[in-house]
Amino acid sequence: MQSLTSHYHQLLGLSSNWKVENVHLSMSGKRVEIRLVCTGKQVACPVCGASCS
Repeated sequence: MQSLTSHYHQLLGLSSNWKVENVHLSMSGKRVEIRLVCTGKQVACPVCGASCS
């Protein structure tokens, strides 16, 4: 069975440069908190597309 972190990694469409470190579900607060960690050496800026570390 797929782990919760793997599920959210796939659900968010993350590249291999990112790892879902933790997922916290709060049913009473109607929230999902997802902690991401950058594992890549270079990532692209979501605004301009430039590569940065």
